Amino acid sequence: MQLAIFLIFILSLVTITPKPAFATHEVDHRYIVSGYVRDAEGNALKGVDVLLEHKSGQKFKVKTNGLGYYETLFHLHDDNLGDEISVTAGTEVKKIAVAFKAGDKVTHRGER
Repeated sequence: MQLAIFLIFILSLVTITPKPAFATHEVDHRYIVSGYVRDAEGNALKGVDVLLEHKSGQKFKVKTNGLGYYETLFHLHDDNLGDEISVTAGTEVKKIAVAFKAGDKVTHRGER
């Protein structure tokens, strides 16, 4: 009886314990966009909403952390080379050209 209760307890721990999350695409399909949001004096701006958009319809809204840093991951392919990603923080808009070495299946891709 005690063994059965112990096994049920262990089984319940296994089923409710969070599992690690892994990236859902290959390295050559991940494109990381990150940066900092700062005021005119160069001070980090915490909690600012940053909207990132790609013409494929991928949109992400992230908040800056205490250092003003933001980061998000796009799922892009070699044929997206040269595409534009729009980054909006408040009223400021920055356009980033997607740049990487096409065909490279090892190096992490991204823009900072």
